[in-house]
Amino acid sequence: MTITLQDVAILLGLRIHGLAVTGTCVLDVAALCAELLGVIPLADAIRGATISLRWLCFQLSTPPPDADDVTLERCARGFILALIGSFLFADKKGVMVLMCFLPLLRDLTLTATYSWDGAVLAHTYRELCRASLDRSRGISGCITLIQLWSWERLHVGRPDFGRPHADLAPPLAHALHDADVDVGDGELPEAVHDGLPAHPPVEPETPDQVSWQPYVGELLDQLPYICLADQEIWRTMSPLICFEIVEWHRPERVLRQFGMQQEIPPACSYEQQLHAVDARRRHQRNWATYHAPYIALWETRAARIITSPPMLGLMDFHDSYMQWYRRITRRSMTPQLHRDDIRFHTTAGSMDLLVS
Repeated sequence: MTITLQDVAILLGLRIHGLAVTGTCVLDVAALCAELLGVIPLADAIRGATISLRWLCFQLSTPPPDADDVTLERCARGFILALIGSFLFADKKGVMVLMCFLPLLRDLTLTATYSWDGAVLAHTYRELCRASLDRSRGISGCITLIQLWSWERLHVGRPDFGRPHADLAPPLAHALHDADVDVGDGELPEAVHDGLPAHPPVEPETPDQVSWQPYVGELLDQLPYICLADQEIWRTMSPLICFEIVEWHRPERVLRQFGMQQEIPPACSYEQQLHAVDARRRHQRNWATYHAPYIALWETRAARIITSPPMLGLMDFHDSYMQWYRRITRRSMTPQLHRDDIRFHTTAGSMDLLVS
């Protein structure tokens, strides 16, 4: 299960069809701001190929009452650029925005002709990859997309809007004050413990708690047109591009998300040279030229639509795909011990979560 072009389109309303979001990162930031935003940032608002979001919002958040069309366009570019830097492609601290996006806003009538869906998904894939490394201490990008995707498909952490509001437990300091106790030894009296909310136990996902197809039925009828405009391309097997980033969209590995039977997918080659490309060390490249072969593949995306027979019911435990999946997947979080079944286990205080 993974985030796909379909998820980005429905959750964020971004178009899939369009030009690859790419170009050069060789920019004169001050001159570009003067041309397209009408203001020149101070030296302390520029950091390499980025500018301060705080400066950007302060300068262009509110157009003057007598603004002409040129001024309104500049403010619109500033607003879109701030949206890009604070939401769609946010950095870890949320304080700077990459200026390589600004040239794509030069002609606002053409801005919507880019594949912003593909660019956001490519960036999200790369950030999830980086966040999985041991040395990583955070993640950037469109975190809201990841959260909403999880809420739609998994029960863990999902808000239950149909459940009545529960009384909020008081903060710990408030509970201790009311109990008038001394906690110098770090121990809480039983009466205070009884008044505090208990943490729910960690439990495995069951089949009824996983939603393979959350976007069905009446929900689709209620969505705006833009969310469904490119649904014929939801299952394209194509490279996704966002400047230096190229990541493959692999719907053939998650066909159950599209209501189709999942077969054993073909081998997925890991193009390590693509992951080694990092704009932080190669600012002098024109990515449109550097990734030209992948851009050409993106332009023929309609020719690579994966399909499969409809999925009927749950997949059988002994299905060939499930046997393959169990064989190639690390299914436990602790060393293998004797287990009488394939399900959740607790052993010596540690937890195993096995694929069922």
